[in-house]
Amino acid sequence: MAMSPQTLIVNDVLENADLQGASLAGTDFSGIHFLNVDFQSADLSNVDFSNARFENCDLSAALLDGARFAMAALTNVKMTGAQLPRADFSTAELRAADLSNANLHEADLSTSLFDACTLDNADLQGVNLQSARMSACSLNGTVLKDANLTRWMVLESDLSAAVFSGCNMGQVMLMNTNLAGQRFPDCDLNQALFTEANLQGADFSGMTLSHTVFAKAVLKGANLSKVTATHANFALADLTAASLSDSSFQECEFAQATLDQAAARGSTWRFINFAHVQARRSVWDNAFLEFCDLSHGSLDDASLRNARLRLCNLHQLSEEGTIWEGTAFKSTQRTDAVRQQAENWQPPA
Repeated sequence: MAMSPQTLIVNDVLENADLQGASLAGTDFSGIHFLNVDFQSADLSNVDFSNARFENCDLSAALLDGARFAMAALTNVKMTGAQLPRADFSTAELRAADLSNANLHEADLSTSLFDACTLDNADLQGVNLQSARMSACSLNGTVLKDANLTRWMVLESDLSAAVFSGCNMGQVMLMNTNLAGQRFPDCDLNQALFTEANLQGADFSGMTLSHTVFAKAVLKGANLSKVTATHANFALADLTAASLSDSSFQECEFAQATLDQAAARGSTWRFINFAHVQARRSVWDNAFLEFCDLSHGSLDDASLRNARLRLCNLHQLSEEGTIWEGTAFKSTQRTDAVRQQAENWQPPA
């Protein structure tokens, strides 16, 4: 360009400018308000956009390697196919931004906010999303390999087609989020929060789950075989037809969970609260249950062939059609008549 873009800035505002293909590497644009500016295919490598504001701007296919957007605000911005490796978006706010097919390899998105943004097929390998927040976003085909997702909060977003691999997901909060059919190979899910998430058909097989929360989550048909879970919370979760075989659960919460038609063959359960659980037509053959509370639950038409129950509470457990063939009961209590009478007590009319 014959004219420097700085000459177009009036009172820290750059408006209605055409900077397509401009070479602006290393320029200091900190604190500038960009309105209807076209940066398509421009070279913006290492540009400082800190504290800048973008409205209705187009940065599609722009080169933004190492660009700094710290504390910037981007609204209705198009960044499709933009090259943003190692860019700094820490504490930035992006609303209705389109980053489809963008390259954000090793970018810093920590403590950032994404609202109603599209990141479909974006490359987020090695990205830092620690303490970032996303709401109503789309990440179809987004690659999140080796990403730092610690305390990443996602609400009401579709992550079902995102690619997770080798991620640190400790204390991640994926609430009311679509994760149907998802897999998490080599990811750390300790203290992860999946409250009310859709995890239908998800694969957790062989994983270690410590203090992981699945309360009210949908886990229909999910694969939790060979899982090692401690202090995990599945209260009110729907695990209909889920696979739990050969898994180990210790000090976990399953109160009011649904395990109808679930397969739990050869599994181990210690100190589990199953109160009011619905596990009809489920299979627990060769399972071991110790210090488990199954009171007021249902095992109707379930199979517990050759299972072992030790110090379990079966008070008011519904057992219609339950198969106990070869089951060993040790110090296990059935319905307590006195307790039942107290539970059924009604005040006089």
